[in-house]
Amino acid sequence: MKKIILLVCAITAFCSCGGSDNQNEKKVREVVEEKLKTEMNDWSSYEFVSLEVLDTIKYIDNINYRKKYFKEIIKIKKDSPINSFNSIEKDSLILIGIDSIQNLMGDKVNEDAAYLYKYKFRGKNKLGAVILEEYFIYISPNWEIIQMTNDRKNLYENPGGFPGYVDLFKKNM
Repeated sequence: MKKIILLVCAITAFCSCGGSDNQNEKKVREVVEEKLKTEMNDWSSYEFVSLEVLDTIKYIDNINYRKKYFKEIIKIKKDSPINSFNSIEKDSLILIGIDSIQNLMGDKVNEDAAYLYKYKFRGKNKLGAVILEEYFIYISPNWEIIQMTNDRKNLYENPGGFPGYVDLFKKNM
């Protein structure tokens, strides 16, 4: 009897562990396939091949990227012979605002901002030949495609932003 209970517990644990990844894969496929339906030459030739999670980007990654960017811009402008005091002041205000947002976010800075996937599929090209395509796709936690490209060199360094950044940027520009 103990062996049966242990077996049932092991099967339940095994099934529950794999469920979340399967659900995420299913949702990613739905979102990507919806986009591909409008972009492929021949949707009826579509054949899913594979999906691989490459990276998870946290809000703190985006915050640090923006901070580094604005610090570099301020340094360049200060070293420039052209007087750009107003511009430096605006960039400094944005940098201060980013620090404030980071402090207000608290532990939320460690939440996921985007996921990077490698997505492979087959389909017919314009000439009718079946080819293997590979796309790199950033998807938000809300299952929205942020970026989709077949050239890894074209990927954003840090996709998505963080809460409050767009409003801060608009306010100071």
